[in-house]
Amino acid sequence: MKMLNLLFLAIWLIASGLITLINLSFNGLGIIMAILQIVAGVFLILGGKKIKVFHELATLLLGIFLIISGVFVLFTINFSAYGIIMGILAIVVAVFLFLGFKGKKLMDNIAPLLLAVYFILHGLSLLIKLSFAGMDIIMAIIAIIAGILLLIKNK
Repeated sequence: MKMLNLLFLAIWLIASGLITLINLSFNGLGIIMAILQIVAGVFLILGGKKIKVFHELATLLLGIFLIISGVFVLFTINFSAYGIIMGILAIVVAVFLFLGFKGKKLMDNIAPLLLAVYFILHGLSLLIKLSFAGMDIIMAIIAIIAGILLLIKNK
């Protein structure tokens, strides 16, 4: 794979989705996912200029989101404004992903579009406690499909 940064993002997306869909749980799963999230974020930031699909700012913000979220889980950090800050950051990531589509064919950019939808739902769930029946399953499926498409597109 040419782009290690997208590989880790794709693995994190697919694993997150599968964990939700099959209700997987074991000791240390949270730590493993937090570390994977941090690694994906670091690789996105370090390799962001090589990603053609995403707008550079979206890549940077996505990397920051993944690192912060992973660190908070890994070290069990919690504070009252976390949901608001991360919700806003998730929506900003989605907006910049959408802005990266300007002048591009939709079908060539379906993975980042799905990623943007995922982050809008995630951001709204944090900001306004958006929730509806099946939301976790829908988000899991979106994450899995986006991850698979990232792997396929960037072989």
